This record gives sequence, structure tokens and C-alpha cells, in this order.
Amino acid sequence: MWKNGDLYMGGFVNGMKHGAGRWESGNDYYEGAWKLNRPEGAGKIHTSSSEYQGDIKNGFKHGHGIELFSNGDRYSGLYANGKPEGDGTYNWKNGAIYKGQFKNGIRYGYGSWAFGNESYEGDYVNDKRNGEGLYRWGGGSYYKGQFLDDLRHGFGEMFWGDKSMYRG
Repeated sequence: MWKNGDLYMGGFVNGMKHGAGRWESGNDYYEGAWKLNRPEGAGKIHTSSSEYQGDIKNGFKHGHGIELFSNGDRYSGLYANGKPEGDGTYNWKNGAIYKGQFKNGIRYGYGSWAFGNESYEGDYVNDKRNGEGLYRWGGGSYYKGQFLDDLRHGFGEMFWGDKSMYRG
């Protein structure tokens, strides 16, 4: 036990945490592999805001993992330096789902989003629809074209369920 109340139970090598172990600090904890005093390998990180299980590198979520958030959201996919990076799936508590690419923890690149009878498939930049995409509404209406900051912008085609359309 450390002076600040933190607790470590597990292996040591040359006075450093190494091998399998569990570190606790208040209600937060890390349980898994250690290498030369840092979490490294497969492990579980529990905090008041989330619980992560997956790969750890240099003490950060790195590689494949699953994170369950205290608000009911869930992310499954790749991480780099503690943040979603590369392919992943984010499920919101309200039922919305995004499958696609992430960069530095936000939607960036190609992906698809769906919620109820609405969906979008296309490009994302800085967590917003940007570039080419296809947005569908219930009733057969859809828009195929350019987006900027989550809005239809630039050239596109709007099709309505009654078979009418607008191009421009």
C-alpha cells in the first residue's frame, strides 16, 4: 500500500510492478499485465466513467478493446494512445449506432450511422458528415451528394418517396 492509499497486489521485478497484478486507487482500478511499472498487454481499466477491457501499451488503451461507458454507451474497436483510432463501432444508449473509422477519438473517414428509420453512409471529418454521402429518411426519401459540417452542401440529388427529385 502506498502513502496515498493506492494498493497494488501482484508481481514485482527489481522493485517494479511486473507480470500479473491489480492496482487500486479509490474506486478506480487496473487489473492485468504489467511490464516494468506500466500496464502492458491484456487488461481491464475501471473508472467512474467507463470500464475498458482489451489491449494496453505503455499504460494506454492501444490495440483492440471494448469500452462500456457509465451513461450506457459502448465502443468496440481499435485504440491508439488511449483513444479510438481506426475501425470501430460506437453504440449510443438511445439505439443509434456508428460503424466506421475513427481518428484521435472522433469519427473521421468513412462510416455509417443509423438511428430509427434514418441512416447515413459516407465521409466524416472532425465528427461531422463532410464530403460525399448518402442520407436516408423513412418513407423512401434520400439525399445523395455533398455535406459540410453535418449539413447538405454543394452538389447533390434529393429523392422523395413519391418519386420526385431535385438535382443541383
